[in-house]
Amino acid sequence: MSWQILLQSFFVLCACTGCYFNRAVIDPYSYACFTPPCREVNPCILEQYPAELLEKKEPYELAELIAIALKNNPQTRSSWAKALSAAASYGQKQNVFFPNITGSFQAIRARQPEIEATSIITPQSIFGATQSPGALQSGRGATDIYFGTWGPMLSLSYLLFDFGTQKANIEAARYSLEQAQFQYNDSIQSLLKTVITDFYSYLYQKELLQANIANVLNAELTLDATEQGLHLGVRPLSDFLQAKTQLLSQKTNWAAQKQELELAFATLLNDIGLPSYMSLKTQELPQELPKNDLILPLETLISIGIQNRADLLSAESALRSQEQMVKMTKRQVLPQLNYQFEIGKTYFSFDGNVTHDKYNFVSTFNVSMPIFSGFYYRNAIKQAESNVVVAEETLKSLQLNAMKEITVAHSNIHTVFETLNWAAEFLSAAEEQYAVALSGYQQGTQTILDLISAQTSLVDARAQKAQAMQDWYLALANLSYATGLISPTTIYSQEIFANELD
Repeated sequence: MSWQILLQSFFVLCACTGCYFNRAVIDPYSYACFTPPCREVNPCILEQYPAELLEKKEPYELAELIAIALKNNPQTRSSWAKALSAAASYGQKQNVFFPNITGSFQAIRARQPEIEATSIITPQSIFGATQSPGALQSGRGATDIYFGTWGPMLSLSYLLFDFGTQKANIEAARYSLEQAQFQYNDSIQSLLKTVITDFYSYLYQKELLQANIANVLNAELTLDATEQGLHLGVRPLSDFLQAKTQLLSQKTNWAAQKQELELAFATLLNDIGLPSYMSLKTQELPQELPKNDLILPLETLISIGIQNRADLLSAESALRSQEQMVKMTKRQVLPQLNYQFEIGKTYFSFDGNVTHDKYNFVSTFNVSMPIFSGFYYRNAIKQAESNVVVAEETLKSLQLNAMKEITVAHSNIHTVFETLNWAAEFLSAAEEQYAVALSGYQQGTQTILDLISAQTSLVDARAQKAQAMQDWYLALANLSYATGLISPTTIYSQEIFANELD
């Protein structure tokens, strides 16, 4: 009967403690070849667009796409969740400044045997020596005693003084929170750069598609001119075949460019957190050339970048956190003063009677200090100091990399500005050259080689103009990201403000 009670008690205890076990306890490899059941996958309805996109009809600007990306991109939401987790950890570590109060209730029911010993003296032991020696006989008896105790208990513990150990730990958590916040800012700036790059890459591919269409039209004009000359008998068949070859080549490029445009558009939608099957209108690539490339001096931009780049600020916060960890580990070997107070009431049950005390309490002041822990604290200090060195070198490496990025971006601005102006002039000259060559070929003063050469130059000029426009806007985005500024226009506003001060 007793073993049944023990078995039932075991299962009740497992149920109360949330114990869960299955076949893997005794046969862990039984789940190695587990195949999940098939699930029904509902097809995606391509017509279901986000509500905020259905309400807008006009083309989207870059700022509107950035707003959508900040709302939908999973990277920014993930980094924000990490910042919230760091904030909760910072608040959690401050619990040492408050007393720890615990309530408990204990009930004990016990059965304990009590053994009784008895002694019996025989009559022979009280007579003389003539009788046989007396014998001392003993007997043993056992009775079962049932008793129980139960009652509530309230415990309070409080850290009174620890030489600032917990304070350093809390400061380390605060700097970790700042690090997470700067990492969130860095993720936003990285997302801005990605969206800007994708946006102008898409507009560049769109501009190239328009250029390919214009190239096909020019190739058709060339083919018509050679065909007309062939019919009149003033041009050979080879001119017509060369013109036809150029037309087919341009049509092939046109078809390939359509695929590049679709890829760039899908990449843009994916990075702003929208399905790639969507269709929306965006602004065209601006054709107005910048008047100048006025940018702040390199030294000023480096100073702005060191003060504003979120990755540098995050690394600096990580360094401060590791420095606080060194303080904490060094103070862990110092004495700690703790106070503990317990108060409760206990009920006693014995032999059918129940009684209790009014209350009982224990008040304790405790001073503790580690004497020897197997060199744990000594190695902990060395580890913390090494982490500080790692954080310092990481910060230095990021600073050098930031200076390099700002220097390259600053130099690239001037180079791209010159390239953009030359590309615009190159396109204007190529268009004029092709018009002259086509007219001269029709009049018989130019050969097919002159016309094909002018047409090829025009194709290159259109591609270089589109590439130069993309490079200009990407150069602004790279400089904005390298200096830690959200918008490239901030650089120009600061330059105008500085000129007004002068």
